[in-house]
Amino acid sequence: MRVLIKFVEPKFLSDFLSGNVFFRKTGYFIEKEKKDGDKVIGDKYEGSHFRHYDPKKEIIAIEVDGKFMPLKVKKGFATQRYEAAQDFQLTCFVELKLDNDFISEDNKIFKIKEDVIDRLKKDFAGRKVVLIRNEIAFFDHLVKSAKEMNLGLYHGPVKYFDPESETPLTEDEFEKNMIASFFHKRKSYQNQREYRIITDRPVKEDSIKIHIDSLKDYINIFDDLSDITLRKELQIL
Repeated sequence: MRVLIKFVEPKFLSDFLSGNVFFRKTGYFIEKEKKDGDKVIGDKYEGSHFRHYDPKKEIIAIEVDGKFMPLKVKKGFATQRYEAAQDFQLTCFVELKLDNDFISEDNKIFKIKEDVIDRLKKDFAGRKVVLIRNEIAFFDHLVKSAKEMNLGLYHGPVKYFDPESETPLTEDEFEKNMIASFFHKRKSYQNQREYRIITDRPVKEDSIKIHIDSLKDYINIFDDLSDITLRKELQIL
């Protein structure tokens, strides 16, 4: 069982509660790291295909006076990305799993582990905690509203990998569905436990909003992650 949480800045909470789910252009996240050095929200490799270097199968060399000189490279990776990867629309949640991220003394009442809380607070300090308590209805209405805007949506958890030892997608997989690359991120981001929703095509806007009329029926708001308690029946206390 999983729990989806959205961290919302207080200045945007009213708009969110009115039913507007905010999406931002993927290029924004690329530039946040490239220009600002932000490695929390930013990721300069968004939408990129990664291929790691395998020293057992490959050699990297430079040409000197017409001769190729092998370099002693033990690890590394190469990336490629299409220009269109800048223009998809993305919104992000945190996915917590009952078995991994919660603790219980009686196997009935569950609280989020302190170390999980501490790590998330570092990345999302000052934000309100919005818990999606009716995930099925939330996604049903979000997808329906997106279709009315002539948009499709992909959603799912992010898979984390070591770019220096793993190639998460083959070139063929990337060419057939480049959107899959948005669901793979470097392992340096793994503490964020990210769950993503992304449009099925580029949208040439800085941001968009997808409206859900009954959003308040599907969420609970908390000031702090430590306030969240689950019963074994998977109901919010």
